[in-house]
Amino acid sequence: METLSLSEVVEQLADMPPSDAALRLDLVAPERAAEVLPEMDEGKASGILSRMRAEAAAAAVAHMRPSSAARLLERVEPQGRSSLLERLQPGLAEAIFEEVSGDWPRKVGRWGVAEPAIARILGAMSPENAVRYMTEEQNYRKGALWLQADPGVARLLPLMPISGAARWLDAVDGATLVAVLEHLPDEYLSAVLAATAIDSMDRVWQALGEDRLARVLIGMAPSDRSARMARIRHRFGTAALRRIRDAERA
Repeated sequence: METLSLSEVVEQLADMPPSDAALRLDLVAPERAAEVLPEMDEGKASGILSRMRAEAAAAAVAHMRPSSAARLLERVEPQGRSSLLERLQPGLAEAIFEEVSGDWPRKVGRWGVAEPAIARILGAMSPENAVRYMTEEQNYRKGALWLQADPGVARLLPLMPISGAARWLDAVDGATLVAVLEHLPDEYLSAVLAATAIDSMDRVWQALGEDRLARVLIGMAPSDRSARMARIRHRFGTAALRRIRDAERA
């Protein structure tokens, strides 16, 4: 496998059952497997790749051009594909995603990648690509996991549509919400919290505290403020309620 010409190796492997070919490529240097597989029929090559040992397959993928790896991985079954991507360096996984044909943010959401791995991969992406992925409606829960792993990701929220940022905040746990809101200015929070679920306001009160939440509510449009005050008015002291009323009159 390592000494024959590339064309001879491709021809021999193409004539074997995929499981037999996989056993052979498990034993060669990953650089050689990375040369051989992209030269084969994609259906045959993906069948071989999915039958290789996970470590050997991931090592081979890591030595391929991202475009070649993307074409093969698109044909691998979701469970095997997830196992491979979880073994790659996050930056390399992102480069492969970039080469996926069609609308890659939507497709990656269906690739079966485990959520902790998605969070690591997102962390390696450029802000623009991370936001592009997370803006997909189906992916916001993975964004919540990413926020829980790294609350500093909140710096990306202003790059998203307000509705998407609100869904992230609705999905995170209480401790993460506290950490995330520390990264966001009051003016931005007024817009985002106006789009969050009314049921989230108790958690927001606990995360922001009375004084800061009063400032944020003052920055909202009257109809948005009124709807949220109806949920949490009982939590405010007299002084905070007076500040909100005075701001409304002004």
